Amino acid sequence: MSKSLSAEASRPLPVLHVSASREDHGGIQGILRHHHEFDGDLGLDPRFVSLFDRAVTWEGACRSLGCHGWQSIGSIRRQFAEAVEPWADSLVIYHDGWGLRWFVSCDRAFRRIVFLHTERPHADDLVRTFAPRVDGFFCVSRSFLERVRRLCPDFPPERLCLLPLCVESAAPRLVRGNEGSRGGPLRIGFAGRVERGAKRLDRLPDLMAAMDRLGLDFRFDVSGDGSYLPALRRRFASDPRVRFLGWQANEAYRRTVASWDVFVLVSDYEGFSRAVMECMCCGVIPVHPDFSPAAVELLGPAGGIGLYPTGDMEAAAKRIAAISRMDPDTLNSLRRQCAAHLADHTVDRYHQTYRRFLDLVTSLPPRAISPLSSHFERILPLGAYTRLFPRRF
Repeated sequence: MSKSLSAEASRPLPVLHVSASREDHGGIQGILRHHHEFDGDLGLDPRFVSLFDRAVTWEGACRSLGCHGWQSIGSIRRQFAEAVEPWADSLVIYHDGWGLRWFVSCDRAFRRIVFLHTERPHADDLVRTFAPRVDGFFCVSRSFLERVRRLCPDFPPERLCLLPLCVESAAPRLVRGNEGSRGGPLRIGFAGRVERGAKRLDRLPDLMAAMDRLGLDFRFDVSGDGSYLPALRRRFASDPRVRFLGWQANEAYRRTVASWDVFVLVSDYEGFSRAVMECMCCGVIPVHPDFSPAAVELLGPAGGIGLYPTGDMEAAAKRIAAISRMDPDTLNSLRRQCAAHLADHTVDRYHQTYRRFLDLVTSLPPRAISPLSSHFERILPLGAYTRLFPRRF
């Protein structure tokens, strides 16, 4: 009998989500939280393993390996194999492919899927590495799916799934109304992990200096937390225009977002940002780096005014200034278009697409799997490995 969802409805399909981290407040972690809450309602039995979290705060079948840079790859593999031993024969979803290179020979998976969230550096190399060893790909944008097709022309197209990320209430919800420019300072915000890394929040001082040179009257909110927050607090301690709101959720977060005129990202790369999606659903105009075709896809009607060259804070400031000069009717029209652009990114659509693809993958024969990690790799500490082989992350 096929091990499909429909044929084995009496037994929930075990699904193991593997990720770098699970317990923080990033976009991928938001997706993981969603699956932790809803997979059971979809006839699934969800399990979770993360590599770098130090603690387990989630209820249910969750493990954290607490890995660190001095551990050898071999030690991490052994930890992982022990953690998943009780969950053998799961369908394993590797979020952004983290760990697949090391774990493919010891995960005891029934099927494997890579969930491609982020078009990060070296994504081409990673996709080519993953393709011979997985049974399917989830792609969060059409441009990422087309990229996989170009890179892996022999990969069966039915095993590629465009999974439109959801916003909890994706229907247009212009909470503050359509009053156009309200006068007073322009309200600008950032929401997400407060990190230097890929988020590049060390660029904020340059962005604000560029806006000052343009004579913009603005207020800037930072909603979120992370390792770079103390440095930003010190840098802007004497600037009353900057507010640090901490981690917000649910209605408090939505009220904050709805008060903004502009949402700005200064990162080097992203996935299909759910923070941008939330803002656009509230009629907030995104100002976003143009690092991939997915950015154009995400911004839709706001792309013409909101996209700027990655890393160019002068250009970002000019984009914000252009939004501040828009007449009320044009601004209101753009707000409505932004909200409508994402109206079909609903929870129901996400669930239906996700479950249907799992059903398909489990009904197809498994693809050939070949181990990746060598003995040399396994003796290396993780910190050394990431520096010696940066194109594998």
